[in-house]
Amino acid sequence: MQLKLISVEHNDGRPEAVVEMRIGTGRLRLATTPELKRSAVHHFELTIDEVLVLGKNAHRTDSRMFSFAEDGDALVLTGWVDSVDADGLIYFRLGVDSLTMIEAEPDQFAVGEWLELVLARGSVVAYLSYQRNSV
Repeated sequence: MQLKLISVEHNDGRPEAVVEMRIGTGRLRLATTPELKRSAVHHFELTIDEVLVLGKNAHRTDSRMFSFAEDGDALVLTGWVDSVDADGLIYFRLGVDSLTMIEAEPDQFAVGEWLELVLARGSVVAYLSYQRNSV
């Protein structure tokens, strides 16, 4: 997935970025700060350092729209379960071009269901790369 970098700040010594995507705008913790260019298009991958638990940080939703938003100190991501691994991992689709592997409590999630994830902002880490020829 692609995002547009709006600004970069440091919070407790960690770089954070305000980003804009097709599905919303919010602040993400950055794992690295490669050649970051404001207002440029970057590709990214997310790592989520939380275990998903239904009714706690993961909720089934009737929404059928991908979204990314802030709610206080939380990031709210809406997407669907692409697949479930026997080892307790789900593959969460945040857009047609974004797939993230997340550890989850076993036997709680089914392929094809839409979820709203409410995650601590610090647990969602973005790995950005700048693509010179991005459109």
